[in-house]
Formats: sequence, structure tokens, C-alpha cells
Amino acid sequence: MSVSSHTVSAIAVLDLAQELIARDLLKVNELGKISKELMQFHQLILAKPDVNAEPVNQKLAEARLPESDLVSLWTLAERRSTSTSLGFEIGATVTPEARGILAHWLSHCESLKDVFSVFSENVALLNRAENWSLSESDQQLHLSFRHQSSLAYPQIALERSLVAFVAWTSYFTQRALPVTQACFAFAEPTHSEEYRHYFGENLVFNADQNIISLDAAVLSWPINGANNYVRSLLAERSALLQSSLLSENLFQSRVIALLEKDLPHFCRLNNTLDALHVSRAGLYRKLKAEGVGFSDLVKAARLNCLERLRQRHDRAEVVAQQLGFGDVSSYYRFLKRETGRE
Repeated sequence: MSVSSHTVSAIAVLDLAQELIARDLLKVNELGKISKELMQFHQLILAKPDVNAEPVNQKLAEARLPESDLVSLWTLAERRSTSTSLGFEIGATVTPEARGILAHWLSHCESLKDVFSVFSENVALLNRAENWSLSESDQQLHLSFRHQSSLAYPQIALERSLVAFVAWTSYFTQRALPVTQACFAFAEPTHSEEYRHYFGENLVFNADQNIISLDAAVLSWPINGANNYVRSLLAERSALLQSSLLSENLFQSRVIALLEKDLPHFCRLNNTLDALHVSRAGLYRKLKAEGVGFSDLVKAARLNCLERLRQRHDRAEVVAQQLGFGDVSSYYRFLKRETGRE
């Protein structure tokens, strides 16, 4: 069972739910099966369809829902959709009236440089599982992305995040974003033509990271309609919200970070205990307080890595080693138990 008690922007979850409902991939009555809170927020929108109206807009802009709600919707979408372009289509859909506090803040930045900086440093307001980092070299701006979570996000969620970044950036600047290269940390999929449509012809698959590269000149592009006063107010409000998010599963996050750093090493409990300077009882106690166990985190980390490794068509012995199994037979048992595959 995937576990996490992190939260994400309620707007992000509701927006995805609305997209799936519109595509007949989700029934409204299924929302309550995912979580009662999700159904309550959906009913709030139905009660006052104008999401710009107060106090609905203010409540939704800062509201949070469990990360598991978002992952459940993505998993359901992947299972039910027959379209290979679903993640791209949802990511390319810009809905200005359905903006959380981070999107409002970004819309009032002075330039694209400010947008990238604010976004990468405050993405937890949207979803702390979205890990973005920026670097520059040879007049190029490189934005790398990965999901960092105890939950397993399907590939269509990754496709949505990458396309949404390009789409929203183009919306803020009212200019097409010139992607010079896009790299992806998985094998070339059968629907690679979709990637070319959104990211251009210069694509690299089986890369070490997911990276979107741009001409660094875009950093000076201004943001249309930016307001310094509104930006300062949103920054102050965001700081307050961020402080409340810092208390979410700090210890769990430390364990996850170790597993992502070196899964074969830190899936061994004693190695994690040494790195965190905590006793076995102490680790179990801290994780239990967050509603998760060490074995749950290890399993989730393995499932997160599994698809990427299998897409590279590595031998079973190599995959087993990368996932931290002592032998191939243990890997096969895990594969059959958790995925039904062999």
C-alpha cells in the first residue's frame, strides 16, 4: 500500500478531477471513494460555480488535500484512458480562473527569471513531490524535474507536469517558450511524436535526468499584468502557508531522501539508522507517528524506480541489484506480488 500524509494544493486535485470527469474517465460519485474532503470541495464548486467569487476563491486558493488523492486520480486515469496523449492534453490546458496561491504569485512576478526562481523555491505550495532545480551553462537555462515522494506517480503525471510548466510559462509571457532540448530519464515511448509536438525535435531519451533546456535570454522576458503590491501581499501570505507545511512529515522526508540517494544501500535498515543517528525503536516510533513504516517507504521507493529501470531494458540481475535485492528470485517475487507481472 502506498503511503504519504503530505498535502498538495486542492486546486491541483480538483482541476485534475474536473478534467477526468469531462473526459468520462471519472464519475462524480467516485470522488467520495477517494476521500470525503475531495467530494466536499467539489460540492463547494458546484454550489458556487464562479470560482472567482469570494469567499470560494480564497478558500480554494489556499486549501490542501492529501497527496494520495492526486496520485489516486492519476493512477485511475492511466488505467482507464486509451489515449497516449492524456497527460500532454491536461498539461497543455491552462485554466486561469482555477489558480492556487502559487500560480497567483507567479502571475505577478516581474520577469521570467523571477517566475523560475519563485516556482522552484516554493513549489511545495503546489506539490512538494514536484522537485524542480535550475542551472545555467553556455547561455542555456536547464530545468530538471523529478517526482520525490513515497507514492508512485505514473508517467502521465510526469508528462503533465513538464507540459504544464511550458504552457503556463507561455501564458504568463504571452510568448511561445523556445525549448532548445528536452531530455527524459526513460526509454523512448511509442508515443514519442507527442513529445516532439510539445518539446521540439531535439529530444534525448534514456538520459540521467528529465531536463528542459531553454535559451537563457528568456529570463528577461516580462510578465504581462504584473503588480508589485499584489506580489508582495501574495509573498507574505505564501510564507505563512509555507511555514505550516514545514511540519508535514519531516522525518519521513529524510528517510525518503536517503532511499532516493542510494536505494541499494539505504534499503538496509541499519544503514539508514546510522545515517540518521537514530535507534531502531526511535525510527519506528517516529514513522509510526506519521502513519507509515520503513518497509512501506522502501517498497514505494522500489516501485518508483522499477518502471524506469525496466524501460531501459536492463537485465533482471541489474534491476534486482539497483532495487536493493540480494538475489533475482527475491526481485521476481516482489514484482509478481506488487505488480502482477513476471
